[in-house]
Amino acid sequence: MIKISEEKIKKIVSNILEKTKELNESQTDSLINSIVKKEVSSALISEKDLFEGIKYDVYTRTVEYSPIENNVNTSIQDNPTVDITEIYPNVQVWSIFQRKNTPGLIGYDNKDGNPLLYAFKGEDGWKFKTQKDKNKFIYLFEQIVKKFLATHNSDITVVIPSGSSVNTLIADTIKHYKKDTSIVNDLLRKLTVEEVWENIDALDSPFRKKFGRTRHDYEDAMNDMKKAFNKMKRLRNGKFTYHFLPINKPYREYITQSLACDEFSRGKYAKEIYQHNILLLDDSISRGQTIKNACDILNTFQPKSITVLTMFSKRK
Repeated sequence: MIKISEEKIKKIVSNILEKTKELNESQTDSLINSIVKKEVSSALISEKDLFEGIKYDVYTRTVEYSPIENNVNTSIQDNPTVDITEIYPNVQVWSIFQRKNTPGLIGYDNKDGNPLLYAFKGEDGWKFKTQKDKNKFIYLFEQIVKKFLATHNSDITVVIPSGSSVNTLIADTIKHYKKDTSIVNDLLRKLTVEEVWENIDALDSPFRKKFGRTRHDYEDAMNDMKKAFNKMKRLRNGKFTYHFLPINKPYREYITQSLACDEFSRGKYAKEIYQHNILLLDDSISRGQTIKNACDILNTFQPKSITVLTMFSKRK
């Protein structure tokens, strides 16, 4: 049952009183029915918008648009949202869609994704049920980006490198609505699994300090890393990503570097970033480690401000 707000009821009554002053009984009844039908329909539409989301099938690995299910909140009315926790000092992290805990997603207990995120990435065999479903999500996405840009000004948009096309989709949409912005795709690069392995295996690394207290604990942790890193070699061309690390163990917090900025890129963009407003793009946020690493690098350029925009929020 849809509940209509007190404010909506008052509006209906006010309209009826205003428009029925000089009508006879039959005309009044007809007008009341018309007003009530119109206002209730409006209330239903508003209520539907609040719950726009996805419906998914774990067996066919398909995702479709749903006006009533809320596994991801894709409503234009409710989005974008800002993360209320401080992920990085003086940096706001905004998200286009609100990611929710997804019940019944068999085999994904140790991952932090969502079927809609997987469908956008084309990952693990997930796809949109129809082109119409994909177009609907693209429309919602574009309208929320447009809404975000109406209240946020940036001079340069820096894209965090990703194994999927999601970040490029966000950047292209921003460029479409804000043609004067500069899109930078080559400032940051992902570290290779070999580089990250060398970092975490160093004697003074946060990873070793946390998991190297006993030989048994360290061997267990490094075995988990080997499994994840081998998957990155197969599926990410040897580039490191937090995505394949199990979320039921605190490994992410102790792998503090996943990105780098080479000297060529540093020289190329030093003047462009210095004392300018930067918009940083990523596909999703889990613990925020990639964003922290990117902000650390950007702050060496002394920008005026940094704001982050992701397609998907943390799981709520």
